[in-house]
This record gives sequence, C-alpha cells and structure tokens, in this order.
Amino acid sequence: MGTSTGYSAPPSWGDLKSDVTRAGGAGALVPNTARGLMQSFIQHNGGANAIARGGAGGAGGGSVARGRAARATAGRLGGFISEVGRVGLDQALRDAGWADLVGRPVPEVMAALLDRLGGEASTIDDVDARMALARLQDKYFADAVDAAELDQRLVEQAPQLEVVLHDYFGFYLYEVFCRVFFERLVQRLGDTRAHSFLDQIRDFITAALANRAAGADIRRIDWAGPAGQALTADIMEATLTVFG
Repeated sequence: MGTSTGYSAPPSWGDLKSDVTRAGGAGALVPNTARGLMQSFIQHNGGANAIARGGAGGAGGGSVARGRAARATAGRLGGFISEVGRVGLDQALRDAGWADLVGRPVPEVMAALLDRLGGEASTIDDVDARMALARLQDKYFADAVDAAELDQRLVEQAPQLEVVLHDYFGFYLYEVFCRVFFERLVQRLGDTRAHSFLDQIRDFITAALANRAAGADIRRIDWAGPAGQALTADIMEATLTVFG
C-alpha cells in the first residue's frame, strides 16, 4: 500500500468511520460518495482553512491532518523547482549545496531529493508529507531515463508550479486518509477490498484535481520567507476546498 504507520481516528469520529467502512464494502465507489467522504474527512480535521493554516481541533474531537510538514515540504519543493527552472538542474543542485548529486543516476538523485526536500521523518505528519512527495516524484519524474531528461521535466514544471503543488497536497490528503482508515478497512473488509477502495479514493482525488490551470507566475517568490509560507498555505487551502 505504501501508507505510513496506522493511526486510528478519534473515537468521536464514529459517523465518518461507519461511512468509510460502508462505502468500502459497497464495491464501486461513485464520485458523489467519494466527494462526501473527503468533505467529511476534511471537516472532521477542522476544515480546509484550519489544516492549511495550522488551526487546532476538528469536528467531533481532534485533527489527525496537521499539515505543518506538508507545507514545509511544499515550500522546499517549490523553491527547488523554481531554481531548476531558472538555472538548470546541475546548477540548482550546486546552489543548494548538493553538488554530490550532479551526474548521478536518476534513481539516486530522486532518492536523495526525497530525503533532502522531504525533511525529517520523526513524526507521523512528517512521514505523510514524505510519502506524498514520493508519489509526486513517481507521477512526474519516475520514468526519466537520465539526468538530462530529469532536468527537462523539472524545467517544464516550473511555469506550472502551482499545479504541481495542488497535486502534492492531494497526495498528502490521500496519505492521511489511508493512515487513518487502512487498518480498520483491512480488519472489517479484508485486504483486497481495503486496497481496492483506497485505490478508488486515490483515483477520485487525482480526477478532482485534474485540469487545474496555473494562476500567476510564482517562480520568483521567496519560498523560504513569509511570502512563500503564505503561498503554500493558500495553495493547500485551495486544494482542500476542491472537495467541498
């Protein structure tokens, strides 16, 4: 599955846990049901604004989607892709102090970037953020055959960086959902149905975020400063608001 360590939803989330289990056992997941589940999940975590801006609490007793690590990872990712778009991959690696990666095979570069852009993995939220970054790498860069092609793909993403970050936050939402419900679904429905259901949730999130157009050019923002932090929160909130 590739999910992070399991973490049960708060006991007071009984309504949502029952809805997820019922939907998982129903077979094909229709879009309206998937949207309702994601909307409820976001609301139980305090809502899109609270997740994106560090608000505490959530409907029915607590939040399991902290968002802090995902925002930090998104900021580092945005800064790196912007720099690659400006000076190319090799120089961007040198500028970051990662000259050891110049000329290395693509799998080594991607694994190292996962560590360095993903940050620490000392909390559950950190792990969710890193797993989301791994999924984003697979979507955009997994089949790049060499450093030149990886460079080209990164450069191509720079003008549509906002779309890339929407995808990243969608993957983060999926990782948190899986972490909370995977073990429960396996226990009640079995491994095959649990995986099938979560695959359908992933496909729904991907489809809901498809065809989103980039807004203003955000490549030259100071990603490490207050403006970058505010922008990542804005994009995260906009991503979550898609689901209602």
